[in-house]
Amino acid sequence: MRFSAMRTVVAAAALGLVAAMMPAGTAQAVNGGNSAAQGEFPFMVRLLPTGCGGTLISPQVVLTAGHCVDPETAESLTVVVGTVDQQDSDAATRVSVVDSYTAAGLFWWESDWGLLKLAEPVNLPVVALAGESSQDYTELTAIGWGRSQEDQEQQRFLQRAEISFMNDTACTELEGGLEGMYHPDRHLCTFADQGKGICGGDSGGPALNQLTDSTWEQVGIVSFGGDCDPEYNDRRNIFTEVAAFADDIRAAEATLLGRAS
Repeated sequence: MRFSAMRTVVAAAALGLVAAMMPAGTAQAVNGGNSAAQGEFPFMVRLLPTGCGGTLISPQVVLTAGHCVDPETAESLTVVVGTVDQQDSDAATRVSVVDSYTAAGLFWWESDWGLLKLAEPVNLPVVALAGESSQDYTELTAIGWGRSQEDQEQQRFLQRAEISFMNDTACTELEGGLEGMYHPDRHLCTFADQGKGICGGDSGGPALNQLTDSTWEQVGIVSFGGDCDPEYNDRRNIFTEVAAFADDIRAAEATLLGRAS
């Protein structure tokens, strides 16, 4: 099985950058998605130059995938907030990164989350983090600027797609190349049904669950999985489960905010 996340990590190491990787392609945000409306997901951000996604979990802290954060070069990152259109310079605000945190782990995929501290707080809504694990989802909403196909460019406009949730049993029983990488106690799984799924460049972006009051909670972080290559058969998309790390994320956030930049 091919993992674009793995491929990008290797490339990033060679370049000395944190790569924008994703369990799939790189160029059209979410594969099979539709353009999100301006202001629909105001907490969504993009990291440059890597192209990864991320979310505001407080006015000065961004949650993303750990493989999108290289602590040695985090201060070379810029976070773009406030726009769904990456070419709209009037709506977009660029904020520099002054500090970072990555979760410790023997393998990057076992605790694939990281935090970025912004140079200054931004006046935008933040996303709630899921505090409890659940296997009761039917669909989750993924958003990102990644590719629609592996050989394309990243999307100009933020994309959203409703993707089919797979419980742990179904995910682990499906044949493919995820053996030894999918951990039910720290991952969530979706299936790219009818061509809808994550693609390269979506790494670090969220899997969202809409609550009964129409607000969103973040339940996952795009980590790795099947490509959006039409010739690739394994359509599982794997997310770091936010609830499994929520306490650690909040503790690391407090550490970052309390640390001199």
